[in-house]
Formats: sequence, structure tokens, C-alpha cells
Amino acid sequence: MSGSSSRSYGHFIYAALASLFQEAPGSEIILPDPGTYYKWSNSTVGQQSAPYGVIADSANDRLLVAKKGGGNYLINYNASIEIDPNQCFGAALFKNGVLIPSTIQRQTSPEPARIHADSISLVVGDLVTGSIDNLKIQDGVFYEIAEKTGIPGFSLLMTFTDGEALSDIFEFIGDYDGSASHQVKGSVYNNTGTIFDNFTLFDADFASLPSIQYKKRFTFPGTLSDYYNNDKEVIIKIEHETSGNTNHRFYMDEIAIVRRKSILNISASDIIPLSPGDYIDLRFFCPANSQTVIVKDANLNIIKKYNS
Repeated sequence: MSGSSSRSYGHFIYAALASLFQEAPGSEIILPDPGTYYKWSNSTVGQQSAPYGVIADSANDRLLVAKKGGGNYLINYNASIEIDPNQCFGAALFKNGVLIPSTIQRQTSPEPARIHADSISLVVGDLVTGSIDNLKIQDGVFYEIAEKTGIPGFSLLMTFTDGEALSDIFEFIGDYDGSASHQVKGSVYNNTGTIFDNFTLFDADFASLPSIQYKKRFTFPGTLSDYYNNDKEVIIKIEHETSGNTNHRFYMDEIAIVRRKSILNISASDIIPLSPGDYIDLRFFCPANSQTVIVKDANLNIIKKYNS
């Protein structure tokens, strides 16, 4: 993409002179020292108007004012960041290696969306009480299963839909009133291998702790795309793999798939005077602790302001 575009805002005309961008799947940036700024890298040239305006210098991930390009510039940046939940993250522009305070933006990453089951099928076992609606909130109202004799003691299939196919954790809230020797396992269907992949290597994933509710989180064990079908559905199984006991109960309060990471969108803009040879780059920081983040997509744009 080359050339420039312009639009009018009141008594000024803004002409887009140069831009750098990055697209998904993005790239990793390590931020080891809290409060320290680290430069955005892996950019691609979008627009530029050299030699009379601004050079999009992707080799150095910066926008460089050309020899005849001095003046006041409207500069903006946007970035979409994949980061741990509830983490403070920031970004800012630097001019010639010096922070521009007016462009600092800080945000706290949100909790990832919780996606509940679209359908549930009790293949083996007896439903004592509850419905799929009882699995959408943690409220002490259970979906309760009684085991059958024989193997498996019970088998349960749950289907979830994530339109972005990014959820990679299965979260269970409930308890098992059974036997320590009974093996209840969790797994996720692998569409590529056409088998269920166990979440863990343990003999049992759900401990028998009568009347003690607990939360367990299971990470999808392989390549994430293998677990989503063409409809962006994922199928999870919980199965009692040993012989069942009709007096034993499996309780589910809430089940969901979630993402390990949050998506945070951050942006800022300002009008800044620049001279030939000046350069602008974008940098990221975490104020409180070290982080490794993924820059999913980003852009840095410089626009000259003309008096009409």
C-alpha cells in the first residue's frame, strides 16, 4: 500500500503521510522490567510520502521525518494486545528516543469472556436433578449425576461454541461424592486425530471430596485449532472410566470454557512539532510486574497538519 490520503477537519486539512502496521497472528514482546519501555518491532510499511514528508522505516520500526518534511504532525497509534487478565499495561510514543508524556496510555486487562455450554448429553448415567441452565452460574444449584454399575460409571458430553476459537481452558466448579479409587477423567475432542485427548496424565482428574465444592481448570493439551470444528465448536467429555456405584454422585455447579489471555485495546494521539531527521516510535510497558505479551495487531500513523 503506498501514496497518501487526506480529509478535512474544520479549518485544517489532515493528509495521511506515513504509517506502519502489524497484523495477526502477531508477535511476542518480553517486558521483563516493570516500568521500563520496550520498543514495538516487526512492523510493515503501510503508507509513506518520502522524500517530502515522512519515511515509514520498518527496518527500525519508526516513522522518520524526511529532509523537507518539518512541521506539526498529528500522530496516533492503536494496538491490540494479548496479555494475562487483570494486568496493568501501557503504551506511549517516543520522539528521538525521549518519551512524549501526552501519549502515555495505561489500562488494566479485562477478565476473559466465559462461554457456557450450548448442549449437554448424559450418554451413560442417571440425571438426578438439574438442567443445562444450572451450569451457567455458580449458585449452589447443581446438575447432579448418579453413577451406573459397569464401565463407564457415567459419561457426559458437553458442546461449547466460541466464535473466535480462542478459548483454551475448561473450567469446572462442583464436587464428586464417590470413591478415591474411582477414576473420573476429563478430555477434549481432537478433530484432526478424531480422538479425545486427555487433559492430564493423571489417573483421575476429579477428586472425591464429599460436600466440598472445588474449582478445577484444565488447559487444552495440544494445538488449539485441532479442538475446534468448522462451526467453532469444541466438545468436552467427563467420564467415569472405572466401574460405577449407584450410590455415588457427581455434582456440577458451573462449567465454562475461557481464555488464558485477555485482549486489551489501547490507543492515543497528539499533535507534535517535528523537524527533518526527527523520528517517532511506539513502545510498551507494564507498570507493576514483568509480562510477556503478544502484539496481535498494531499501527502507528503520522499525519501532517496544514493551515487552510
